[in-house]
Amino acid sequence: MLKKSLCPRCRYKIEIESSKELSRCRFCGLIFITSTILDFENLKSSSQPKDGEVIYIKDKDFIYFLIPKRGFHWVDSYTLILMSFMTIFVLSISISSLQGFLISIPFLLMLSIVWRDTIFEAIKEEKIILKSNRLILKEESFILKKSYTIPYDKIRDIIVARIIFKGILLQYKLKMDTPQHHPLIFWGIEDNRFGSYLSLEEMEWLVREIKFNIFKKAL
Repeated sequence: MLKKSLCPRCRYKIEIESSKELSRCRFCGLIFITSTILDFENLKSSSQPKDGEVIYIKDKDFIYFLIPKRGFHWVDSYTLILMSFMTIFVLSISISSLQGFLISIPFLLMLSIVWRDTIFEAIKEEKIILKSNRLILKEESFILKKSYTIPYDKIRDIIVARIIFKGILLQYKLKMDTPQHHPLIFWGIEDNRFGSYLSLEEMEWLVREIKFNIFKKAL
């Protein structure tokens, strides 16, 4: 049975034989596993879950998803208190002598990065902007801004992944060895996480909407 889809490399509209294990794009020659291709006919827009956090704006030139800041959790407080004690300890060593000061510099830099990243994760806003041929993922706060521009032809998949944290001191102390879910964009050899604090239902809705609109634009 022939089905409409898009080539994962060149994004041209193609027809694939669903019963075959492998398919080949007649435009760029790419050979791919048929079952891994997202079928455009099965992608449908859906309603946002009730009480959802994401702000969704559609315009003729772009589609915009805003994920508001999540705020501080008790885990953030635990991390910041621990970092405070470690910072005080390192500073006490650094003021004792010149040698202590020199030794403490890399530790202070490491602690400052942990401070920054912990606060950033709590107060950042995430923006996902879909344009005609690219996805832009932004993470913004007053202390740090990150931006990733991802061409559609580089995207391998967008999924909600199950991740299990084990073996880290903080996770063992807090018994956080249960699975957690994170939406992920796989592109090129990289991956980017977004919307990690949303409910599972809203994560799945957001991933479906992004996929649907990307394929709609590509067609």
